[in-house]
Amino acid sequence: MPLPPNGSNWPPRALNPINSKIAEWSAWYSGDPQQISDVYTGQAPSGLRGIVHRVATYVRRWFWGRHVDNGKPKSRVHYPLASDIASASAALLFAEPPTFTADIDLDDLLDDDFRAALQEGAEVCAALGGVYLRAVWGTDTSTRLTVIHPDAAVPTWRDGELYEVTVWRAIWSDGSRIVRHLEHHSAGLIEHAVYDGTVSDIGSRVTLSDYPETAGLPDEVETGLGVLAVAYVPNVRPNRIWRAIPEASPLGVSDFSGLEGMLDQLDLAWSSWMRDVDLGRARLIVPRQYLQGHGPGEGASFDVDQEIYEPVSVLGGNEGLDIQLIQPTIRGEEHARVVDALKRDITSSAGYSGRSFGLDAETSGPTTATEVNSLDRKDMIARTKKLRYWAPALVHIVRVLAEVDGTPITDLTIEWPDGVAIDPESQARTLRELHTARAISTEEKVRTLHPDWGDDQVADEVQRIRDEDGAATADPEAFGRELAAGELPDDTDDDEAPPVDE
Repeated sequence: MPLPPNGSNWPPRALNPINSKIAEWSAWYSGDPQQISDVYTGQAPSGLRGIVHRVATYVRRWFWGRHVDNGKPKSRVHYPLASDIASASAALLFAEPPTFTADIDLDDLLDDDFRAALQEGAEVCAALGGVYLRAVWGTDTSTRLTVIHPDAAVPTWRDGELYEVTVWRAIWSDGSRIVRHLEHHSAGLIEHAVYDGTVSDIGSRVTLSDYPETAGLPDEVETGLGVLAVAYVPNVRPNRIWRAIPEASPLGVSDFSGLEGMLDQLDLAWSSWMRDVDLGRARLIVPRQYLQGHGPGEGASFDVDQEIYEPVSVLGGNEGLDIQLIQPTIRGEEHARVVDALKRDITSSAGYSGRSFGLDAETSGPTTATEVNSLDRKDMIARTKKLRYWAPALVHIVRVLAEVDGTPITDLTIEWPDGVAIDPESQARTLRELHTARAISTEEKVRTLHPDWGDDQVADEVQRIRDEDGAATADPEAFGRELAAGELPDDTDDDEAPPVDE
């Protein structure tokens, strides 16, 4: 869509169901209990209240959807698993950056800032379902890559490809009045505009020079590229919840999609555990006679550090004046099992191995070597799936950055590293212990060392190991058959033959 006319709805109403879901994912990603509570109780800031109302009406019975009466302390504690998942996804993709090979030198263009932007974009992409990569340049700044969150852009799609996009931001607000800067990207052209409006109305267009944030921007910039200076990266497709919405069907889906209820239950279990800890604090029951008064109307207190007490005389003797210690039981083991089970289910449903989140016991019994290898491969499968969406977007945006920098690329390839490096010492120690316990085969050792190898590569490596170790001739069943048939070669000298017991 082009720049909107005065008085238009903003964001466009067609995006309301999309932005409401992104607002929900954003709350979980933030890790802020207040944001999560606001989304599910309908108490979000005025700019989001109408958007998240649809969410709140369906989760009144959720842990985070319950209203807390005024005057009662909130006993809600958030476990930041959602943000951990997004961070783990970014680490899987770009902890080791890809290598770009081109017919020009890209070292100055693809610097540390570029790699940091990839890390940031990957985390946002996993959390919010997608991310926009934008090339930025100016007369006094170098060409660089920036990250745009999906709820700060209004895209136009054509045959599933990004055709145009309007990036926007609020540059001033007093709660009801909002001034927005809109940046519209089309092939070969970037347009800037500022609108003075309200929460849901774009308002009227004003001049760029009215605000310092946009004073130096031109109304239009002809890029000369012939393509967009923006690329969209979906996290994972298809997005099942938006498949019937034309404006949203090309968008990606968050790693949290469908797991919001389980994340809510995890916080319920975690809060229950922390409440047990709070209630389990040791308490003293002290006779009234032991309290120290502070004067009329000032109450009394008991000094737990006092070592010497004055004698107390009570009619009928001093029976019943003992100080009693109460120490409630904390149900730590029960809560830990529930929390770990929820964490395993959530991370597994999100497509990751629980081992990446410190959950070693993925099964009820001891984890076999096959299961360990399968769990590690699960992370690699998720990584490979996501990189298929990142590759074309990175090729596009790197070409744009190079062309704007004055050195067009005619040939560009991307080489992805094998993945996050595993501590070789730790892995070797684990494999050695499994080998000593005769709990792992040669094939499983090879698969553990090379989780990205196919079956043929693994089989070839296993055969090479057997050949080197002489394993091919150490088949006990074959040896027994040859011995019974008298087919073994006679390698001993008759004079040196060992004696035979009669």
